[in-house]
Formats: sequence, structure tokens, C-alpha cells
Amino acid sequence: YDLGLEKYTKSYDAAGSTNFKVLDGAAEGSLTGDEYQTKAASFDWTAGAGTNTTVSSITMDWDDGGAAETLTGTSGTATHTYAADGEYEVTFVVTTAAGGVYTKEFTLFADETAPTVTLDTPTSDGLVASFTFSFSDAVSGIASAVIDFGDSSTTDVTSSTSVNHEYSEAGEFTVKLTVTDNAGYVGTAEVTITVEETGAVGTPGFTGIMALISIASAVVVLRKRK
Repeated sequence: YDLGLEKYTKSYDAAGSTNFKVLDGAAEGSLTGDEYQTKAASFDWTAGAGTNTTVSSITMDWDDGGAAETLTGTSGTATHTYAADGEYEVTFVVTTAAGGVYTKEFTLFADETAPTVTLDTPTSDGLVASFTFSFSDAVSGIASAVIDFGDSSTTDVTSSTSVNHEYSEAGEFTVKLTVTDNAGYVGTAEVTITVEETGAVGTPGFTGIMALISIASAVVVLRKRK
């Protein structure tokens, strides 16, 4: 008989009649987990099949060179420990006896390393200080970067490599750059800067004024003696 069906079973009953059963071969499943994890990764999964068929296999390929892991049951938590930080393409596959296939691919960033942070020696011009810095994270990428100038003020520098800051008074300040990656790890760098207030151009300070007065007095005395 040409039933136009790709998947079906044929059986005979006691009376010799031929019975056909249509197979819904679809595979079903789900895979959930965090995109950023430690090297001890885990995912929750479910697996199922359409009507009149069953699940024949469930596998998880962790993309680290090893053989795909075989899972059993209809749901569970798959765990795996990676040898190194990195980006991995995890593949979850459910196959049914009727040939149905469900595939779920998941990009996993396994990361246990804090960002690399560098804060260069700053320069200053009066109360204005200039800072240059760099930071990176090879696996997870950077979520945020904040610089604390040591005077109760901070600035977001996630998209920057340099920043200027004007202090309200002279002094020594400890500046700290804090960088957080997408996996939640934190890297920091600190530097100390001393800023000194300078007087306005052309305006002498108290000592300068006294020196001018002394010079003027001496000139007056000399003129009187002549």
C-alpha cells in the first residue's frame, strides 16, 4: 500500500488483517543554563518524543575534544568540568526511534580568571590629573570598569582608555581602577598621585608681595641718601 507516509509500522491481528500505525517521529527537548559559568559547567535538560515513538538516544557534546556524553531519562542536570577557560559550543541532541532529531546548540564561556588591569603612572597639572589605563578579559569580555579617584568621586570608564579629573584641593590620593568581567570576576589596579595647587598666573603670593615691599623700601632709602 502506498500511504504516502515516511514513518509507520505494520502489524497483523489475529484475524489476519493488516494494521498501520502512523509514527509522529518528532523529537522534543530543552537545554537551559547560564552563558557564563565556571569550568564546572552544568545545564538542565529535558527530552521527549512524539506520539507512537520513543526516545532512542540523548547526547551532550561538551566541545572539548572528548566523546559525547550519553544521557538517560526524560530530564536531568548534565555537568562537566573543563580543563581550561575558554569558549565552547555545547551541543545537545535527542533522537527518536522513528528518526526524529532535536538539536540545541549553546555557546558557553567557561571562565575562572579575573580581568587583566593596568593603571599607568598619572600626570598632573595643578589640581588636574590625567590617567591612562588598559584592561581585558580573553574569555568573558568586560562588563564594567570604574575608576575611584580617592576623593569620594568615581567615573565609569568601561568604554575609555584615559580620563582626566580635577581635584578640589591639593593632597595625596590613592586611585583605584576596578574591572568586572561578564562571569563576575574582578580585577583591580591602584596608583598614588600627589597634586599641588598653583597660583593664578601674574598674581604673586604673600612671600612675593613682601619681597616687592622690601625692594621698594630700599629704593626709597637710596634716593633719600642721594
